[in-house]
Amino acid sequence: FLYIAHIGFVGLIIFQILCITIAAGAVMFYDQVNGSIDNAVESLLVLRIMLGIISFAAGIIGNIGLMFYRINNRDLRLYTPLLTFIGYCVSIGISLIGFILLLTSDPHFSGYVTFFAGMIQFKPTEISGLLAVFIFLNALHLIYLPFTPGFHYITRAFAFFGVQWDMRPNTKGSTMEKAVSQILKKRMTWSAPHIKAGQTWEEAAKDKK
Repeated sequence: FLYIAHIGFVGLIIFQILCITIAAGAVMFYDQVNGSIDNAVESLLVLRIMLGIISFAAGIIGNIGLMFYRINNRDLRLYTPLLTFIGYCVSIGISLIGFILLLTSDPHFSGYVTFFAGMIQFKPTEISGLLAVFIFLNALHLIYLPFTPGFHYITRAFAFFGVQWDMRPNTKGSTMEKAVSQILKKRMTWSAPHIKAGQTWEEAAKDKK
């Protein structure tokens, strides 16, 4: 279920980016010429619907599966914070409402794109109650995201490209050497048999004991 939930999560992000990009393109390139964004809103229709279906289906299946797995597993249940279960519920809610919109009032997500176009233009946009709930849950999800392990998508990219594969040489007088020197001057507030509290990292490294 973990990989399915990840597909839903990443798919939802791509779906959001696609809708915002279409809205921005509609405002920038179509509104000035045609006086309307209706034609632009309908662009990339098939891709938009496919992304919606994939992300919503994976989001429902993956998050429901993970939630019940953690509830039924005693060890995981004890060590899973409440915020994680709230995140599952929000993701399931977004996916369910997205599917309902797809099958009822906004089958092409045109209203969703039009909403973003209105935001870019600072113009109020009339939307349905269901779409308003969908937008609210997506906004809540974005606010909640940085406080969860889901944020590791960004930190993992930094660790992979900026740490693991950072092959810049630490030459004398370089910016890298200055940065390392500053870190080595920081004092440690903890101790161990081989470490004295209050030492700098440089002093600890030079201590032969």
